[in-house]
Amino acid sequence: MTIGDYIERTRLKLADTVQTYRFSATDVAVSLNEALNRARQVRPSLCYSGGRLIEDSADVNFSASVTITVRPELDRYSEALVFLAAAR
Repeated sequence: MTIGDYIERTRLKLADTVQTYRFSATDVAVSLNEALNRARQVRPSLCYSGGRLIEDSADVNFSASVTITVRPELDRYSEALVFLAAAR
């Protein structure tokens, strides 16, 4: 999944799919970043990729280009991250 996919799914949960959006892409990206940080606290396995520890600062930045692919280990938790972001 790409960053754009995560943002789109979050907008669907927020019923925010018609332009002009109620929530800016920046706001949604910030919510996704916070959701990932919270998820990493609860699920330490999210802190690893290929058996190596990923520092918070080196992990996915949802404020980056929407075409960037998010690391595959997060795909299994994508729906949970989207729910956490939408709940913010």
